[in-house]
Amino acid sequence: PPAYGGQQPPAYGGQQPTAYPGQQPPLYPGSPSYPPTPQTMGPQTTRMARIDPGPSYTFGAVGAIVAAVGLIVGIVSFTALDWISVVGQSTKFGDLRDLVDSVSGSASLPGDTEIYFKWLGWVLLIGSFAIALLACLPTPASTALRIIGLLAGLAGIVLTFWAIKGNDSFSTVFDNASVGLWLALVAFLLIGLGAVAGPQRSRY
Repeated sequence: PPAYGGQQPPAYGGQQPTAYPGQQPPLYPGSPSYPPTPQTMGPQTTRMARIDPGPSYTFGAVGAIVAAVGLIVGIVSFTALDWISVVGQSTKFGDLRDLVDSVSGSASLPGDTEIYFKWLGWVLLIGSFAIALLACLPTPASTALRIIGLLAGLAGIVLTFWAIKGNDSFSTVFDNASVGLWLALVAFLLIGLGAVAGPQRSRY
């Protein structure tokens, strides 16, 4: 139907619609400015970037607590609990250290057992805990420290079990092991897991 006043609406075959004053004409395929030029970051975008800068990291309290629990369990295991129980006779970590000192240099005493009970056991426990704490700090080295902390915890488990084994078979160790030995292994596992937890992620 004809428009008001008897006039037909203008056709758009190849014609660009007229823009109102102060407005940019719409862009269509074939127009000189198509496609539109990407807009650069303006004040609004910059303001939103300041409001939401993205995720950040803080000290990993959860990992540190897990590692601290592991350290406490390890200290209790090394100082107060029995490691070996044979025919009603119990032996603590300190007793094993004294036994190692008394037969030090003997051919019947494996070298790794002597080293572990003299100093390596404590070094593994405290050293792995220190690495776990460092892994919980939000630093560029946290990723590498998380891996190192896990490996330190696993090394503590393996070396503890290997040192207590000595010249015995693995079945003999399982039969005679007491709560102190098992908690020592749990302590190293907790410390390793605390290191893996690492820093906490935070958006604020």
